[in-house]
Amino acid sequence: MTMPIHINTLEYARKLGAAGIPQPRANAHAQALYEALAQSIIVGPGDLAAMKTDILARIDVLKVELHTRIDGVEQSLNARIDALGARIKGLNWMTIAALSMHAIVLYKFFAPHG
Repeated sequence: MTMPIHINTLEYARKLGAAGIPQPRANAHAQALYEALAQSIIVGPGDLAAMKTDILARIDVLKVELHTRIDGVEQSLNARIDALGARIKGLNWMTIAALSMHAIVLYKFFAPHG
């Protein structure tokens, strides 16, 4: 539960006056302090527990979203790797065929003719 902070301005001004502060200035200080504290709030243990629960729930949502995105990226990368692997296999066969043809041509040029 949150609540504003209140002070007894009359008592505060009296204490300032007793300490030697002129009464008009003491009253102004007391009023300024009252207004500043009235805008502040006290956060209790129940508020902190609720905030913690809210933050943990948001973290859980973000974890799910992050895992979903990571899974999507992983699937995309796996598909690209598989496609690249297929292309490499095709290039391997083409390379083997090209090297074989070169070997045959070299053999024809440099082999003894009989």
